[in-house]
Amino acid sequence: MNKVGLIGNGNKSWIAGVQYSQSLIMGNNLLDADQKMEFHLFLHQDFHQQSDYKEVQGYLKTIKYFDFYYGKSWPLAYKSYQFLKKLQKLQFHWPQDRLQKWFVEQSIDSIFPANELLVKNSPVRQICWVADFQQVHFPEYFSAYDIRYRYRQLKKIAALADVLVVSNEHSRRDAIRLVPEVASKIRVLPFTMWLGKDWNKVDVQPYLAKYNLPPKFLILPSQWWKHKNHLVVFQALELLLKMGVKDISLVCTGLPSDPRFPSYAQTLRNYITQANLQPYIYELGLIPRQDQVQLMRAAMAVVQPSFFEGWSALVEDCRSLDKTIFLSDIPMHHEHQNRNMIFFDPHSAKDLANKIIQNWSVLNSKVASPNEEGLYENYTNNLKKFTSDFVRICQNY
Repeated sequence: MNKVGLIGNGNKSWIAGVQYSQSLIMGNNLLDADQKMEFHLFLHQDFHQQSDYKEVQGYLKTIKYFDFYYGKSWPLAYKSYQFLKKLQKLQFHWPQDRLQKWFVEQSIDSIFPANELLVKNSPVRQICWVADFQQVHFPEYFSAYDIRYRYRQLKKIAALADVLVVSNEHSRRDAIRLVPEVASKIRVLPFTMWLGKDWNKVDVQPYLAKYNLPPKFLILPSQWWKHKNHLVVFQALELLLKMGVKDISLVCTGLPSDPRFPSYAQTLRNYITQANLQPYIYELGLIPRQDQVQLMRAAMAVVQPSFFEGWSALVEDCRSLDKTIFLSDIPMHHEHQNRNMIFFDPHSAKDLANKIIQNWSVLNSKVASPNEEGLYENYTNNLKKFTSDFVRICQNY
């Protein structure tokens, strides 16, 4: 059995990273015994919460915490301070080395994602993952330091990693354009997100009551990051109300902050107030995953207005749920194989408003429809394929 060390990836600031790991863990549980991996989870004590893995921890062999962050976001002075603390405890090694020691002790075959742990002559297979190359297409969203760091990291991956996983062809082309020597190490692995246990058997009504939601609404489940482009949806809603569509509301979930643009969320709220949209927008913040899934089931449709994605977890959720999605017309979104995708110009609120009004009268939630009965099998097959393809990558196929 292949033993894989999963390195904590994401937190409440980027919940999709956590959900990616959860999906691998639960997809692995669906595989036949001779295909399954043995997962060991390594979490940083300051950045990752074991509670985020509560529903999947029964499918993990071990969970270990480490206490040193090896990435770019802590300055050298703090790293040095942490190292001195270790010396005081007579632990004469870098904490990163302790992780490598644990990998050997547990007979780990592969680690993922290994981006920050890359070493020469590693005793384990080092599999990296780059979610996207947004900095190439929207450099204005990044500092010069971040852009240089990401480039150096890709060069390091090309030199030391065994595999670089990307989620779509668009990202593969970006990586090769940036660092041609990484080409032979790239594997394209689209993902399917785990939706929770028996999500298709849940009554959505208690969730609607919990958040006091109206019977007909659109849902926009995205962090309030600038590139997610919430503003165009708010502008479209304002246009729809002016067109006389009064039975429409918008539910927003996701952490309402952008660490790169701290004032951005307030800018959006100011627009909501100025346009008198408060009665029509429900800002729920970061809610439990099971709540989000049930609200997506109950929604008339989902909106994904993003300017840039690697592989959109939201679009994949819509494929699993068979939801209509109003989707920004950007190259990477065309790689998805969903039904019921309605593309619109992400720079045009008028285009989005027109697409919604053309379809509003025929949209329905589809909850408990005959078609939904067959969705679960398709969803589990897609989740199994995602994980089995990951197994093949770990086994060097």
